[in-house]
Amino acid sequence: MRELFGTALNRFLLNPNLKPEQVWSGELGAEWASGAYRADVAAFTQRTRDAIDQRTVQVDGKALRQRVNLEGSVVWGVEISGAAAVLPALRAEGHLTALRARGLEEGRRVPLAEKPALMVLLLLEARPTSRLRVTADLNRVAGAYAAERDGVRPRLPGAWLVGGRLSYTASVGRGAFTLYGRLDNVFGATLLPQEGLPAPGRTFVVGVSVQG
Repeated sequence: MRELFGTALNRFLLNPNLKPEQVWSGELGAEWASGAYRADVAAFTQRTRDAIDQRTVQVDGKALRQRVNLEGSVVWGVEISGAAAVLPALRAEGHLTALRARGLEEGRRVPLAEKPALMVLLLLEARPTSRLRVTADLNRVAGAYAAERDGVRPRLPGAWLVGGRLSYTASVGRGAFTLYGRLDNVFGATLLPQEGLPAPGRTFVVGVSVQG
């Protein structure tokens, strides 16, 4: 809607002929659990008509983005997740999503812009005491393509992202408060969700959560 009625800070070229997408989707999954262990797997597919994508258009020497309708798109993928209590005070968790997203364009199948083919999350959570919680996580994002430029869709570089969180919970009367600190992208890896637009680098957040 933004690019249909506004130029979005002069970065987009309007497309008054833009149509809404029509989507058919399906999913089949299974779940297994036994004591301290759990696993899930799901396969999914999605067929879209008039899929909305974007392209780069040169107007008066300036590169502008424009949303356009493709003939449609086809997405196939799988999601796998699992969790385990490794020790009484240590829990491990993992998530993986792999997909193939292609747009239909003049009889060709082309990669959809900015759709990662692989997303992985590995997480460890330790509870040394009932009040203290320490979490470390590792993320992998890869396999995405940039928007079309001069007939070419460059492949965006993937990245490994490391993060961690430390929290302490204390009781106050009938309530409680949690003091926490979160550090994302510890090593300052460069992740490009869009070409020329990197995600935040190393980020540190502190806060307090109060429960009544």
